[in-house]
Amino acid sequence: MNSLRLSKFITYLITLALFLVSCTSGANINTATPSITLSPTNTTTPTLTPTLTPTITPTLALPVGIKTAVPSSATQINPENVTELEEISRFYGKIGYAAKLTPDGRFLFVRDSEGIDKYAYKSMEHLLHIKLAKSKSLETNNFSYEDLKISDKGEFAVIDNKWLLDLRNDQNPIVRDLESEVDIKLSQAGVKFTLSPDGRILVVAERKCYSSCLEAFQIINLQDDSILYSWNGGSQELHGLENVFSPDGSYLTTDNLITEADQYDNGRTTGNSINIWSVLDFKKVSTIKIEYPYTVTHTAFSPDSHKLAIAQKTSIGIYDVSTGAVVASINNLCETSQRLVSFVPTDSQRLLEISDCETGIWTLNSGTPRFTGKSDIDLSKIAFDEKGNPSTILYPKPIGNLKPYVRQEYFQFIDDKTLAFKNLDGYSSISKWHSCNLSLLSNSADCGYYSSSYENGQF
Repeated sequence: MNSLRLSKFITYLITLALFLVSCTSGANINTATPSITLSPTNTTTPTLTPTLTPTITPTLALPVGIKTAVPSSATQINPENVTELEEISRFYGKIGYAAKLTPDGRFLFVRDSEGIDKYAYKSMEHLLHIKLAKSKSLETNNFSYEDLKISDKGEFAVIDNKWLLDLRNDQNPIVRDLESEVDIKLSQAGVKFTLSPDGRILVVAERKCYSSCLEAFQIINLQDDSILYSWNGGSQELHGLENVFSPDGSYLTTDNLITEADQYDNGRTTGNSINIWSVLDFKKVSTIKIEYPYTVTHTAFSPDSHKLAIAQKTSIGIYDVSTGAVVASINNLCETSQRLVSFVPTDSQRLLEISDCETGIWTLNSGTPRFTGKSDIDLSKIAFDEKGNPSTILYPKPIGNLKPYVRQEYFQFIDDKTLAFKNLDGYSSISKWHSCNLSLLSNSADCGYYSSSYENGQF
């Protein structure tokens, strides 16, 4: 092959990898019983540092991480580095995962399409793998911070709002299916499971709304599965969603949504408030009235448990927990129903705002919030340094064995003469590959649609 034409083609190919971005997996939910695998040896994850010097030997270090750079256009494609180049091309199609550190930084938990993994964070020693059925969020590869709730010591976890993990003994972990074990009171209702910081209490909140809303509410002692509190009607007020525990475990929030039927017998919201309760005796501490349009998108306690941030579509309010009084207000924000808030774990004066239209950090000193700068923040995989600056927890495993995701784009070498550029369309009723086979000899492309049974270049 003419060396000049090959060089230009390879330059084009590597440049193309810069734009490989994708969405997510269309995998069906698997209801198989979870399986558990213990790590047989003490292994350390390789450093996520790429080597960019073009040679005829492999030029990239595995596993690929978020900060791994695309190789330069001068990188030569050869049998020795094909595996590394395929790996990085798959990575730039996007990985779906959630990651969470325990507050003391000892343990890291990672949820991906293969299950849940536990690591000793400083050494990255792999401690445990539990294979779990895929959650609904995996259908879109859109993991939420809600999919991974870990107790402070890493002894208990609620995964995908479905699985309860008892990890007090890594050699004998216990996996429980909450949807089948908990007595759900309302059929076809939305159910939310919330774990206390110490892992001793599980809140089960249910709501089903049509022209009006029906609710059920339980607080379960996980030490013996006894019911500490139950509500399915009556004059008691402790019920509702928007359940968040304070970091010290002393407070719990619930909402009080007020609905009524309109002229078409459809339910509409006419009021809302957030109630703060004492976990010790289940007595109300304070009430915060929610202003129109009454929608709460997220709530978060400050690390000292003295303040509560409540996010709405165009505003964020910060309130005193003991009195419900306004501490600070952030108004006239971009309108979105996806606004999340979280305090910096070491600083009750710094508040993270995360949304699809604006993301950054607010400083609350002197009661006047000040926007201190934008930041790339994802609550589903967030960590903080000693100064409280947020960063992304990198995916710690090689991704070569992960299945392709919805609309994933990547290239794959069929043989030493043919390169396939693939795009999996998982949104269609029957998942199909759109693939172009590029001939390295003639620079020609053969493109077409292929059913999912013809993967891996077997056209």
